[in-house]
Amino acid sequence: MIQPIGNRVLVEKDPAKPLKVGAILVPECLEKTTRYAPTVLATVVGVGARVTACKVGDRVALKDYAGDHYHWDNRTFTLLREQDLVGLAHET
Repeated sequence: MIQPIGNRVLVEKDPAKPLKVGAILVPECLEKTTRYAPTVLATVVGVGARVTACKVGDRVALKDYAGDHYHWDNRTFTLLREQDLVGLAHET
């Protein structure tokens, strides 16, 4: 496993699900054709020493294109800077 250093965060993206905006379900084909990359949810699996916004186990939102992707034990992880996170995701 990769241990992030400094202001880096290691996340594992959630399986792709259709984006729901209010009561409207947005088809995946429309998400991919937008001008900007869609926002995806991920679970934090590692943080560097200078990260203050999140901790291991938090759910975060990030742009689909953000960070560098690594494959480990048939799983894909994304390593990115803390400032590349869009926000924390809270279940309601």
